[in-house]
Amino acid sequence: SNQGCSAVSTEQAFRLDRIVIAPKPIFDESAEDSIALHRWAIAWHVITKPFVIRERLPFDEGDVLTQKDIDEAEAILRDERYIANAELNLMLQCETDWLQKNEAASVPSAKLNVTTYDNWSLIPTLSFSRSGSENRTIVGVRDDNFLGLGIRTQLRYTSDQQRDGYQFSIASPMPGVRHADLLLSVADNDDGERYQLVFSKPFYHLHTERMFYGEYLQNSRIQDIFQNGDVRNSLTIDSEFYTFSSGWNLAHSSDVSHRFILGYTQDKDQFEPDPLHLSQEA
Repeated sequence: SNQGCSAVSTEQAFRLDRIVIAPKPIFDESAEDSIALHRWAIAWHVITKPFVIRERLPFDEGDVLTQKDIDEAEAILRDERYIANAELNLMLQCETDWLQKNEAASVPSAKLNVTTYDNWSLIPTLSFSRSGSENRTIVGVRDDNFLGLGIRTQLRYTSDQQRDGYQFSIASPMPGVRHADLLLSVADNDDGERYQLVFSKPFYHLHTERMFYGEYLQNSRIQDIFQNGDVRNSLTIDSEFYTFSSGWNLAHSSDVSHRFILGYTQDKDQFEPDPLHLSQEA
C-alpha cells in the first residue's frame, strides 16, 4: 500500500528506487464521448512498448535526481512524434518494509510513475496535381511508431515530368547504444539512386557528457537543362557527402551547459555530360 506517501518537493534530492511505466492508447474507450471510430482506431493501433519508453528516459533506477530532472524527462518524451502526452509523477517510498531496510539512507527514495498517451502514427499520402501539361503523383505511407517499437518508416512513390521513383527510409533507436538513433534512406529513381546512412547520439539531456554524429550520403542523378520547354542538355551528377563530429560537455549546472563540438565534413560533386543527351546546335 502507498497510503500516507507524499509527493517529492521541487528542490528535494531523491534516489529513484523504482520506475513504473504505463503506456496508454490514443483514445480512452471508456470515455462518455467515445464513438465507433475511436474503438476502430484503438483496435488498429499498436500501443508503444514499455521498454521503448524506458529507453527514452534520461535516467535509470538508482540515480539521484531532482524534480528538474523529471521535468526535463517529461519534455523529452513529449517531443517524440508517437507520444501525444506524457505525465511523470513521483511518490516518496513509504512502505514499512522499505523504511525498515533503508533507515540510514542519505536521501529519500521515490517511485516514478510514467504514463504516456500515444499519437496516431500511421499516415497515408495520396496526391495528384496538374500544372499546365505536367502531372505530378505522390503515393505513400508513413508510420512513426512501427509495431509500437518507436521505429519510423516511410515508403513513397513519386512521379513527375522529370523522374519516377521509389523512396524508402527507416529510423530506429540503435540497439545496444542508449539514446542513439540510426537512419537508413534509399531512393531508386529512373534517373539515378540515392543512399543515406546516419548515426546520431546527441546531447540527449542537460547533463549528457558526450555526443557523436556521423552521416554518409551518395547520390547519382541526371539533371536535365531545358530551353523553350525542350531538353537542351543533360548532366550526370555524382555526389558524395560525409560528415562526422564529436562533442564534450565541458561544464554544466542545473540550468546551463557548456559544450564543445569538433567535426569534419567533405562534400564532393562530379559533373559529366550525359552521352545520351548531348547538346544539339540550333
